[in-house]
Amino acid sequence: MLSAADYPFDLPFAKPLDITSRDALTEGLSTIVDININLGQNKDADFLDHGADALLPFVSSVNVPCGVHDGHPLTIDKALSKIKTNQCALGAQIGLPPGVAFDSLSEDELMIWVRLQLGALNGLAQGHDLEIAHIRPHGALYDAFFTSPTALMPLAKVLLTINPWLILVGPACEGLQAIQQATGLRVAGEIHIGCRYTDAGRPLNQANEIPMVFKTTLEQVHQLIREKALTSTTGKRLPMTYHSLHLTPGTDQVLDVARSLAQRIQRPVPLPLTLATSSGWV
Repeated sequence: MLSAADYPFDLPFAKPLDITSRDALTEGLSTIVDININLGQNKDADFLDHGADALLPFVSSVNVPCGVHDGHPLTIDKALSKIKTNQCALGAQIGLPPGVAFDSLSEDELMIWVRLQLGALNGLAQGHDLEIAHIRPHGALYDAFFTSPTALMPLAKVLLTINPWLILVGPACEGLQAIQQATGLRVAGEIHIGCRYTDAGRPLNQANEIPMVFKTTLEQVHQLIREKALTSTTGKRLPMTYHSLHLTPGTDQVLDVARSLAQRIQRPVPLPLTLATSSGWV
């Protein structure tokens, strides 16, 4: 396994990205893609203090909790400093406070929790001259893309009132697309690298599964890039439309996986540019 010391900052790609060029990708990659990770979560404090910084040069977007479902203000501020240094796009990882069930909230209550979290993170981000580019729901809110996407409509509506250019990141699934069609909000589907998928295209909880070994993860990456598809746990081929790839510290040899991604796509592209490129604006 490679360590953080094996990854100097003169990687195959260099930030900032030259957005005037469409030659950012190596042969075989048919779309510009974002790579995102989570940072600043209290539950990952031990890992984050011992190696996760090595992932930052490989990614283009970083999701940070807003102090409600996770994240201490000091930890969040430290993460924001690293995001600024590594020139990554900032994403707000929103969730629900402990003990609050998603299905118990009214639309107004959900919208208030969302506004509170974005306001808090935005206040800290301003201290680092950063702006929130996207929103990535966590926990029950993330699961709702599969179980009850209509219940997330108030979330989409409040994001449009806060900033219509915000991007809602969620699993690459029909639920996310339904929200976009109903509200007009910009959305970006993501794939969890190193995660197994059901025949319905739903990622399985890595905490409850036998980890995917490094070799299998590389095969998954190769299939995603070459075919824009995944293979489910039963062997079914799943065509996938996605804009972002999500890396997690739980992935086997995650630094090696990040290195492999860098070799395949040459440089990741932040979500605002990824969507602009896919829409033909760039």
